[in-house]
Amino acid sequence: MMKQLKSNFYLFIYLFIYLFIFLTPYLICFLFFFSSLLAVVNEFQSQATTIAIDRIFSSSGSLDGRAIVEFIKCLCDVSLEEVNSTTSKPRMFSMQKIVEIAYYNMNRIRFEWTPIWQVLQPYFNTIGCHSDSNVATFAVDSLRQVFFFFFFLSLKLLKTQ
Repeated sequence: MMKQLKSNFYLFIYLFIYLFIFLTPYLICFLFFFSSLLAVVNEFQSQATTIAIDRIFSSSGSLDGRAIVEFIKCLCDVSLEEVNSTTSKPRMFSMQKIVEIAYYNMNRIRFEWTPIWQVLQPYFNTIGCHSDSNVATFAVDSLRQVFFFFFFLSLKLLKTQ
């Protein structure tokens, strides 16, 4: 009885080692494939999220006058929070989105742009005077981009007249 138990134990160990050696490459391939598959799925989710976020900003041109002013007010508040964060390198994502919103809403009439500029003017004054020179430089560059959008729009309008 003891001899058979010992024999079964050795058989179990032998079988375990044989299966481990035989199945390890397949297990590694499976794990590699599964991790690659997860990476692809995460990348698609990331791309879908990025596209959805960009769609929010690019479709801001369809908002009415009061809604776009509120949207820009909220985005300016978020941008100020990002810039004034305590991290060593403040985020400037929302500041760039403000420039994009200005571009997407260039075709609004002056009556709608006046309240928008009433929000953007103190925002750019605050950000342009920020203590971090990188933030201030980025703010001035963002304002320059907005200026050029409108400058080239006015040139196009003059050429069509």
